[in-house]
Amino acid sequence: MIFVLAVFIVLLLLRGAGDTTSIVGIKRCDALDWTLLVLLILFELVMTFVAIMVDKRDYELKKELNWKFYPGDYHFNWRNVWVFPVCALGFSFTAILLGFTPAFLYITMLLQFELPPPVVVYTNACLTMFSTFCSTVIAFLFGTMPIDYFVIGLICSLVGSIPGIYLQAYVAQKTGKSQYSMMG
Repeated sequence: MIFVLAVFIVLLLLRGAGDTTSIVGIKRCDALDWTLLVLLILFELVMTFVAIMVDKRDYELKKELNWKFYPGDYHFNWRNVWVFPVCALGFSFTAILLGFTPAFLYITMLLQFELPPPVVVYTNACLTMFSTFCSTVIAFLFGTMPIDYFVIGLICSLVGSIPGIYLQAYVAQKTGKSQYSMMG
């Protein structure tokens, strides 16, 4: 995962922000820019193929070991293989256009796959934090976010996230229900 993110950020840095040349002097829409875009797309396709093979191998191993599947467990089939990435692409595109993750769509889709509600909410929270982190780092690296906003954002994220994680676990433990922490 970190390798994929690193390759993605390096290729974005090499391509530049669009209105200015990149850190290595590449201008948008010249031959090298298009080459890097094609390399990025090919890399993503290869990583998707690798992920499909790993998912299939893991699922077959679970079946061999007589794994007891619970509601919401991942079952390898071609519907699951393609629906999740297509929905993720659509939701990430929507998040880019709107500036926030459309959780009401994403949570509904995950609930349709019979995932337990706490897993759905925690998955959405992790993806929201990951996408926000990536966009903040890219905005900082391209110089569209001042350093003081960047530092304040990091501090606020730490100050808000760490107590929030422990508070949600505490509420779920004390009440025996995760719904209260999900509302929070």
